[in-house]
Amino acid sequence: MSSSELLLELQKRLGEAKNQLREGRTESRRRTRAEANNSSKIRKKLEIAASIMVLEDGQMDAALCYCCKADIPYAEAKTFLENRLLNGSLPEMIARLHRTTSEARSCLAVAQDFLVEWNVATWIEHRNVRDGVAPGYQHVFDEMESRHRCIVEAHRRHQIGKARSKTQWVRRFARRWGGTYTSLKMQHGGSEDEVRKRASQSNKS
Repeated sequence: MSSSELLLELQKRLGEAKNQLREGRTESRRRTRAEANNSSKIRKKLEIAASIMVLEDGQMDAALCYCCKADIPYAEAKTFLENRLLNGSLPEMIARLHRTTSEARSCLAVAQDFLVEWNVATWIEHRNVRDGVAPGYQHVFDEMESRHRCIVEAHRRHQIGKARSKTQWVRRFARRWGGTYTSLKMQHGGSEDEVRKRASQSNKS
């Protein structure tokens, strides 16, 4: 190989090495940004969980459930919430419910909406255990509206009423919470006792 050919080969390899180096740096920056973005999302979700815990007067069950649905490891979520309880003062924790920044209000809105659904899901589970049948669509929707009015800010209370179909809304709610409804004709408009009776008859058949 002549000296000129050797020089060209070396220049080619040098160019390839530089391209690989640039690609490596680009990929490294991309991973760093992705990790930072993911870390930021996790911190925001943990802050929402902390707001849920404050709304529940320091009880962590609902907050931990939110973290589970947000794919945050249980141990990490529990440690974070426990540290907030141990190291945060009561006035500081209450103050988080009255912050006025758009981000803080957004986190509180998510916390309130989740807590409403969590309470309704818990109520349904209790009724299921006690009565052997879940409440009907209308009763679930009424319970949701009632709890929504109690906890959600006034300017957002109308949102649940926008649902085009109450049955569709309850079905989506059930899917989000891993619940199922078996087919039961004439569920709408009946009292809870009537629905329970029809469900019992349906189960027997």
